[in-house]
Amino acid sequence: MPYPDYNFRGHLPPFTGYDESPYIVNIAEVVERFVEDRNRLKLLKGLMDYRQDLHDAGFKIVSQWIDGPFVDKSAEPDCIHVASLCVDVPVSPEGIRHLLDPQQCERRYLVRPRLLDLCSSGHLISRLTAEVTQHFSHSAEHHWKGFLEVPFLNGDAEATSRLEELLDE
Repeated sequence: MPYPDYNFRGHLPPFTGYDESPYIVNIAEVVERFVEDRNRLKLLKGLMDYRQDLHDAGFKIVSQWIDGPFVDKSAEPDCIHVASLCVDVPVSPEGIRHLLDPQQCERRYLVRPRLLDLCSSGHLISRLTAEVTQHFSHSAEHHWKGFLEVPFLNGDAEATSRLEELLDE
């Protein structure tokens, strides 16, 4: 695997001495590593639907950071924390509100979304990136931890196919 095993606290380590978080992996690798039970399978299905709906709505996403209890070994996750690094956001909010509103996303996709518009002003990008990075790199108990970076639409077809196989089991 291109990212390390969990540390003694059940988190991905923030760095290993030769590699550091965010660990770059494709979504198919996420499916293979993190589908440990039906709950995580359901969460990943929601994430895949969210990725597809972002693409269909016209968002130009470079990659997504994935974090939260989903990437921890010791936790029972109820959603996946996702920060989408975007270079083009659809102008009209009509028809895309469900992709940006945290409550709607959590109900519909089981993701807790953040959008980082990389075409925003430099100061805003700096503040939002710092905020998300601080949140993603610390556990609820304030321990340092790692998170994942998943390039957008890289391995999605393979991941979706694998999820469908697992759902049929």
